[in-house]
Amino acid sequence: MVSMFTSLVGRYGPSADAVPMAPAELDVLAGRLPSELLAFRREYGLGSWLDGKFQFCRPADYAELVEQIFADDPELLPSATHMVGFSAFGELLLWNEQHEQVLVDLPRLVARVDAFDAREPGDPTDFPITTPLYMLDFEMSFDVFEQDNAAEPLFARALARMGPLDLGQCYGFVPCWR
Repeated sequence: MVSMFTSLVGRYGPSADAVPMAPAELDVLAGRLPSELLAFRREYGLGSWLDGKFQFCRPADYAELVEQIFADDPELLPSATHMVGFSAFGELLLWNEQHEQVLVDLPRLVARVDAFDAREPGDPTDFPITTPLYMLDFEMSFDVFEQDNAAEPLFARALARMGPLDLGQCYGFVPCWR
């Protein structure tokens, strides 16, 4: 059977600027992240797709951010929630050991958990971590839009104006006071 990540690599190519993950790092995540994701990371490491529109990250590097976001949430324990990657504008893709895929949109201050139930560990996955990644190449996916209907999506403009992102970077916003 072809894995969903194999299909994504066929669609987007291997991650740009790939950085391998140490086997010991991956072993720590075994049983905490989907095995398919760990197999992908073993083969392809960390890196970005579509000129940095989305990049994969080390969960340990973002554990403090996850703690800040979910510190007071009794349903999404920070110790069981792991950042998988993020968009060029700070939309986070996370995996929760009980509730599976979690999307956090930092620019809009919104979180979404599709499988918010009391599923027992080991039950079949209904919301694979790959689902949002299949839509990366759609203009609306993992991008930010201005309130003006005539405005182009921000990613293409930010990429042209500021250049590609390095691993661990995202474009930011400057508050506009009126």
